[in-house]
Amino acid sequence: MTSEFARNSASLIKRFRFVIFAFWALLALAGLKWGLLFTSATVAQYDSPDGSDSAIASAKINKHFPSQSGTNQVTILLKKKNTAPSTGIIDLPGMKQLQLSLYNATREEYGYDVANPCDNCFFRSMQSYWLLSDTFNATLLARSFLSTGDAEGESTLVVVTYDTDESTDKIDDLIDFLDKRVNGFLDDFGLTDQVTHGLTGIQPFADAILEGIADDLEIMDTAVLPLALLVLATIVQSLPFLLMPIINILCTILSSFLIMYPVALNMDVVSFTPSVMMSLTIAMSIDYSLFLLSRIMEETNEGRTLDEAIPSMLDNAGHTILVSGGTLVCCFLGNLFFPLAMLQSVGIGASTALIMALSVNLTLTPAVLYSIGPQLMGCQDWLNRATHRALVNIGCRTSTDALHDQAVFEGGNGAINGGGGGGGGGGGGADGLSASLIANGAHPSHDPLVDPLDTMATIKSNTPDLADSKLLHDGIDYYSPLDESDVGEDAGMRNSCWYKMTWQLLSPMKGLAVLIVVLALCTPICIQCFGQDISISFELTVPYDADTYDTFNKVEDDFGAGAVFPYKLLFVPTTDNICADDAGDSGATVSCESLAASDVGSCGMFCQSSFDQINTVLDDLSNIEAAGYTATGITTMAGTDRYITFDDYVSAAEHSIAGTATSFDSSIELLYKSSCQTNIDGTGGTGAGAGGTDTTDKVVCQSAVYQLDLDVDPFDEDGVKWLKKSRDIMDKYNKDDATQFKMYLANGAGVTYDAEEAVYGAFPAIIGCTMAVVFCLMAFAFGSIVAPLRSVATLCLTLSFVFGLLVLVYQVPRAAHRDP
Repeated sequence: MTSEFARNSASLIKRFRFVIFAFWALLALAGLKWGLLFTSATVAQYDSPDGSDSAIASAKINKHFPSQSGTNQVTILLKKKNTAPSTGIIDLPGMKQLQLSLYNATREEYGYDVANPCDNCFFRSMQSYWLLSDTFNATLLARSFLSTGDAEGESTLVVVTYDTDESTDKIDDLIDFLDKRVNGFLDDFGLTDQVTHGLTGIQPFADAILEGIADDLEIMDTAVLPLALLVLATIVQSLPFLLMPIINILCTILSSFLIMYPVALNMDVVSFTPSVMMSLTIAMSIDYSLFLLSRIMEETNEGRTLDEAIPSMLDNAGHTILVSGGTLVCCFLGNLFFPLAMLQSVGIGASTALIMALSVNLTLTPAVLYSIGPQLMGCQDWLNRATHRALVNIGCRTSTDALHDQAVFEGGNGAINGGGGGGGGGGGGADGLSASLIANGAHPSHDPLVDPLDTMATIKSNTPDLADSKLLHDGIDYYSPLDESDVGEDAGMRNSCWYKMTWQLLSPMKGLAVLIVVLALCTPICIQCFGQDISISFELTVPYDADTYDTFNKVEDDFGAGAVFPYKLLFVPTTDNICADDAGDSGATVSCESLAASDVGSCGMFCQSSFDQINTVLDDLSNIEAAGYTATGITTMAGTDRYITFDDYVSAAEHSIAGTATSFDSSIELLYKSSCQTNIDGTGGTGAGAGGTDTTDKVVCQSAVYQLDLDVDPFDEDGVKWLKKSRDIMDKYNKDDATQFKMYLANGAGVTYDAEEAVYGAFPAIIGCTMAVVFCLMAFAFGSIVAPLRSVATLCLTLSFVFGLLVLVYQVPRAAHRDP
């Protein structure tokens, strides 16, 4: 019995169907104009969870070194080919011109000036061997951009730093610009046959991941989507009906993208959210169309008109998809409670896509059926007749099928078009089979839908030549007598394997036996899920054949993977007296004054006592067995086998004033400018400097930052171990009252690791709450406690099986390969 709510809803849809058409058409047109901009408004990066170590460190970097805050880098690798001369790569003819020309091109395009960089511009910095060596005479510092070890001098890096607050499109434009310019300059300076180049970094990785996802979705769309539509057409037995799910998919994608566009303008939406939304839209639209259209075909095949069938469709199939979609929406909205904007944006996007898919299917589908449903069914009848004639003509069908075809194809759509008169002999509410039966001797009152036993006997007695033929209509064999118990049943359904299996499982003993067998087969795999390891390595996400991944592997071999994802280690004094131990040293007093008068140093924390405390921390970090690193900061740089001392800066200051600076002097001068946060404070800055001198109107070094390049991938297992142990060491120093500064470790793998920890820390509570909400929703929808309990149990079994299988397929073989 159709509910009154379903009948009223169907009546409103029929009455306002043209308003519904106009609404979705306008929404689709707006989606074409603005919704497609949604993908360009997404971002590839995401912020650290609030309160995490990386979030605190990022805030401190932003305060003390704003030029290095909110930035990422693109690493350009230039590597010699086997055909190149035996000289080092920097000495190849044309290499100097290439690097300086690349700098000039960025200066023209982005306004970047290496001598006067902008702290809040999109293009923050560029560093390369010849740029540092030629512009600043900092040859020693420039050596950090040359490969060492077995590949010494075989490759060099150009590092470009950019602001991550800009849109993904702008960052991609920068990457394309750099790639094209490097490729062009290689050709201009005759290096194409001698040097290969590649780009790598966070954004190139993100682009490669998205391209891989797009390729996978394209495979899905070209292979799975047609197959899904074919299955749908087979079940509903109508090709014209496929028009509706296609229209629904387009309307859902465009409308959901339109809604998400302003969301992306006001919050960070991760760049793979559109792909998730499209996958959900395609899957759910086909699924919902399957429920709705198969129900409408059942209703009309039983003799109901469309006016009767559509309310029943909404009441039954509509209720099913509403509960299903509502459950999924609740699950995805649970993402809003994760402490990570990336997952929150995915939850919003997926929920939006599901809500729009439900809205489209529950309004547009019945509206289309009310408007052109009979015509679509008439088209299918014409296709059936045309197919039949073609099969007869080529000899694939015989005349023994004539009665069936006449009944099905020529009987018209009396049941579809209404109750009175009918068409093609259909008469009233019966289908066209009645006219065929009457023509062959069956009494008009013997409707096969009403009196199948009497009708079958009449047919067989009057058509002996067709007594052995199998004439099927709607899955029922009308020439095989049915048992009394089968009257009113769909014999085709009863003969299906699913129907028979269901009846077997309904037997308590047989059902229990099957359950035991299933659990016995699944348990060995399910228990493997408890041994699942969590990894943040890009190795699991970036396609192996991506050019950027190949470049990353080459950088890892020649420089260490940490050169692509460096850490920033910040030292912030907790007292103005960090250099008090040097106060009695007259040399220190003179040094502070001379440093303040030059471009090489300053006061504040700039003294040997401060240097010694920093070096002690660096020594402890270097003793971590998980990984080594190369540090670049005020006391150390690549190419030196000792720490830089305060006396070195004093000497460099004197040489700078005298105009006799060496390459070493120029290198530490540039190192100081990039590593020490200075402030010209007319009110005394941070107080007295070393030796107690008044630092009014003098440059004061308020904090220092180091770049740490690990020799391993910061995102792999060893890199994560180093991160955790380094944080433990810094935490020990930060809690020690004798330590006169605080330390903060930013960038590297810190953000990703903290995000993983925050998500998995909140995972049990959020999943538990989500399942509770879904449990209540299903209990209310189906009026049963058993149904949601069964769903939760089967869901847990399915998930544990999937994750256990993942462990067996991926994790165990990789572990065996790693530890033979």
